[in-house]
Amino acid sequence: MSTRRTIAERIEAELNRKKKMEEEIKGLLQQQKKEERKARTHRLSVRAGMLEGLLPDTIKLSDVRFNAFLRKTTANDFGRRVLSDLVAEQAKEDAANRADGGKSERVADTAQGGGTAAAKPAQTPTTPSVAGGGRTGVTDVTGA
Repeated sequence: MSTRRTIAERIEAELNRKKKMEEEIKGLLQQQKKEERKARTHRLSVRAGMLEGLLPDTIKLSDVRFNAFLRKTTANDFGRRVLSDLVAEQAKEDAANRADGGKSERVADTAQGGGTAAAKPAQTPTTPSVAGGGRTGVTDVTGA
């Protein structure tokens, strides 16, 4: 009395297994998308908070005027140069972290008292606002 399964039974078992694997993959993909949305929402909230902290007068602006402010103060040659420089710095840091397994980032965090760079942005002096007779309130993060 052998309990061998027929070919049809084996096919059915494999199809069921395949269906379970596909459902598991679908669930994992949904979980990944949810985590990515959550990370994006958190990043946007943190960065908006940073901006409002540096430029509290922007809170009073309508969305249209706030968009105009951003375009006029960042979408220019100076803003593009600053962004390009910062992106290059980040790429170097990322490469160094990959090379040493992330040890330099942990050392830098410890030296700053813990936390991440997003939680503790570098303090940079701001220039006077337009009403004060100076530049447009753009922060010079390059130190130039």
